[in-house]
Amino acid sequence: MLQLVPKEKTYSSSMFAEKLGVNQSTLRNYKTAFSKAGVFFSKENGKTAYTEQHFEMFQTMLKLYEQGQGTIVECVQAVLKNVQSVQADEGQLQDVLKQLEQQGQQLEQHEKQIEAMKKYIDTKLEERDRQLIEVVRDTQEIKAAQQKRSFWQRLKWFFLGK
Repeated sequence: MLQLVPKEKTYSSSMFAEKLGVNQSTLRNYKTAFSKAGVFFSKENGKTAYTEQHFEMFQTMLKLYEQGQGTIVECVQAVLKNVQSVQADEGQLQDVLKQLEQQGQQLEQHEKQIEAMKKYIDTKLEERDRQLIEVVRDTQEIKAAQQKRSFWQRLKWFFLGK
């Protein structure tokens, strides 16, 4: 299944620094700390492009730093541990989604099998009903034929079996 994913909004360094509430040289220092920790920053027209995900990571790092949770580098590492945990959870979600898709396909197959069985049962019931009706009609015809005999014929049949 092919899905088109809309392009994520990106920010230039100046816009990102303003949104984050820091000056551009501080932003460069933060970016260096994240880059050394393994975070990838894409480039547009030769300039770094920041995303909303980057903003959340930078903002979380700043909150940790302001709370005295460690140095900038330690706060960056703490943020990345959380991001990796979230990514692992996303991987598990993908696995669950695949399992759900497989179960959905199995459910569709079972529904088709059930429909085929219902059709088979209905056909057999109709055939049985038709045969039963034939037997009932034959029995009624025999009884009607026996009742048409005269009293003497029935008496003869009763004693002589003819």
